[in-house]
Amino acid sequence: MDIAGSAYGLETDMTRLVAARLLAKYGAVYSGQRGQDLSSNGYDWKYHRKEEPEQIIRLLTDRGDLSFGDLAILLSRSSMAPVDKYFALVRRRIKAFDRGARPTSGETTWYVNAFYDPRMIEKVATIFRFYYNYMLLESAEGGKPKAERQTPAMKIGTAKGLVYIRDVLSFS
Repeated sequence: MDIAGSAYGLETDMTRLVAARLLAKYGAVYSGQRGQDLSSNGYDWKYHRKEEPEQIIRLLTDRGDLSFGDLAILLSRSSMAPVDKYFALVRRRIKAFDRGARPTSGETTWYVNAFYDPRMIEKVATIFRFYYNYMLLESAEGGKPKAERQTPAMKIGTAKGLVYIRDVLSFS
C-alpha cells in the first residue's frame, strides 16, 4: 500500500489499497488486456457497504491510458448510491412515482396515485429534474453552512446562483 501510495501520490487508504490490488493482479500486463479483463470479468469490490453488497465494477471504458493510481481513484468513487438517492427523492416528492401498495385483501399491487396518462410521467420528470438541478440546495448532511451550499447546476458552472420559483413563474 505504501509503495502504491507514494508511486501514484494517493491520499486515502482505500485508493492505496485498490492500487496495490491492481498492481498485484496486473503488474506490467499490457493495458489492453487489463481493459478487456475489467470490462468482461469486472473488479471484485471487497469493501462493500450495506447499500451495495457484493459489488462488482465492470469498467467498460478502460482504454489503457490511466495509471493504476487514476484507476484506483475511479474505482473507489464508483457507486450507485447517488442514483439511488435521486430515485428515492423522486419517489418521496412526487406521489405518483411512489411504489405501489399491496392491500390486505388480495395479492395484486395497487398503484392508487399513478398517472392515467403516461405522457404525464415525462412532463413531471422534466419539471423535477429542473427543480433538482437548479432550485434544490444540497442537504445539510455534508456539514456545509447554508450560505455555502450549492445546487448541482451551480457546482458545474451552468448557474450562477439559486433559481427561485418567482424567477420561473410570475403571477400578474
